[in-house]
Amino acid sequence: MRDPKINELKKKAICTDCVGEPYLQEQIKSQGTRWLCHYCGQKGRRSYTLEEMSDLIESAFNSHYTLTPADMDGFEWAMHKDLEIDYDWGATRRTDQLCQHDRS
Repeated sequence: MRDPKINELKKKAICTDCVGEPYLQEQIKSQGTRWLCHYCGQKGRRSYTLEEMSDLIESAFNSHYTLTPADMDGFEWAMHKDLEIDYDWGATRRTDQLCQHDRS
């Protein structure tokens, strides 16, 4: 059974003034509904519910980022064990996690 607090939280709204990311601000301005902002308390500003915001953010992450493996593959393991080279799998993995999938 879903926690009732989750459903309550999903219905809360956030207005354009409380969103710092420019793309999301513009999207809310053009497509948002006039609500009471649960963050600044202003009424009548174009807003999205937190559920709408979370759907947009999830979609952006799914479109632009790739989850990297948690473990080394065979080639990475061999490089990690080679004493003649300076290979740090952890550093490479952290960098890969931050790289966008679509580099255009």
